[in-house]
Amino acid sequence: MNKTLIINSGLPRAGTTLLQNILGQNPLIFPENNSGLMSIIYAGYEGYINHPPVIRSLNKDNLDKCLIKYHQAGIQAYLNELTEKPVIIDKDRDWITHYRVFNKLIPNFKLIYLVRDLRSIFTSFEKQYQKDLFKNYNWPHTDGRGHTLKLRYDNYLNFDFISYALDTLEDIFNGKYEENICFIRYEDLCFFPKNTMEKIYNYLDIDYFEHNFNNIEQITKEFDNNHVFGDHNISGILHPPIQNWEKFLDKDMLDDIYVQHEWFYKIFKYKK
Repeated sequence: MNKTLIINSGLPRAGTTLLQNILGQNPLIFPENNSGLMSIIYAGYEGYINHPPVIRSLNKDNLDKCLIKYHQAGIQAYLNELTEKPVIIDKDRDWITHYRVFNKLIPNFKLIYLVRDLRSIFTSFEKQYQKDLFKNYNWPHTDGRGHTLKLRYDNYLNFDFISYALDTLEDIFNGKYEENICFIRYEDLCFFPKNTMEKIYNYLDIDYFEHNFNNIEQITKEFDNNHVFGDHNISGILHPPIQNWEKFLDKDMLDDIYVQHEWFYKIFKYKK
């Protein structure tokens, strides 16, 4: 039996781990951790397009079709070995990076992408820093210095895991590829969980499951030492997020976030 692969992706600190564990309440869904499946698929594609015999082939159109079938069969074998459950949701922030490739290689490609007010994301970075002062953050964009809020803010803006994610997201909308992606605002998930989950199930074309938002068991486990601002532990109860930006960031920084990413605020209808 062919299994269904669903992708859970999003901006950092935007609730992908939370959604993974909510969906994991459904007995038909297997919530995978960051499995590396995305990297495996893309490495195969990249190796193919750069392989000299393929480049020189006079039968490349047929080879392209073979590559697609090869990946589809390999993905099904991977999923069958992973679990007996019929639906697998894989979480990886980079799935959207090569969206056009995966949309071609994976039939009926379904990608959920979580976003969050960027002021909340940057505030979350600073909260994480203040919570764990004994961690080496490297601060690569300020020559290793992060002893002032201004220096840390400069790093928050330029860390690859947020700046590259935003560049990729903007490119999705510039290229008009967004219509087949299910975008979810973290705030909507927290304030209107049932309506938001119904939207997700409608997009996935799966029968709705009645979730318990007051008892969310942590099913997935991640090695947070691999992440600069890693904290993938979730609360067992879904709480509305607290908006306390100015407690952690200067007003000028909050205004700067909006100005630098005005396109984001317009697309996802966040207020200034």
